[in-house]
Amino acid sequence: MNQVKKRNGTIVDFSSDKITSAVSKAFLACNVAITEEELSEMTKAVLTAINDGGYGQIPSVEKIQDIVELVIMNAGYHE
Repeated sequence: MNQVKKRNGTIVDFSSDKITSAVSKAFLACNVAITEEELSEMTKAVLTAINDGGYGQIPSVEKIQDIVELVIMNAGYHE
């Protein structure tokens, strides 16, 4: 996957760094500590889910956000 569809419909280059940043910000917002290793593993899990999920060539930001939330919850963090 090389691109993502933004909420306004534009297609932009995909960056896994944005997933890592979003996961990190979620933990900061909940005041929960997370190790770099956990952060890396969650990012990898999101990327795997996106690639294996059959979301087409260009997944939407909303679909990626849903996957991020599921990965965080599957890791045992429900807040």
